[in-house]
Amino acid sequence: MLVDAPIAASGGGVGSGGEVTMAAAIDIVVRETVQASGGEYDGGSISLVAGRDVLVGDDLAADSTSGAGSVPSPRPS
Repeated sequence: MLVDAPIAASGGGVGSGGEVTMAAAIDIVVRETVQASGGEYDGGSISLVAGRDVLVGDDLAADSTSGAGSVPSPRPS
């Protein structure tokens, strides 16, 4: 599976974040930002499950503006 365009599943200013789930039999390659951030209440979730490799080349964001959930994704070296 190739993610070659940004994905936005964010919640509003007073809502929770969205959910992004991807599953592939072999590989998942993420080349663009995947955003599931939330507002005041909670961040979202991003789940990437592959039979072999998951390669992330851009940001994964599921944080919130002031509630729970803030995990920065590592940047490739």
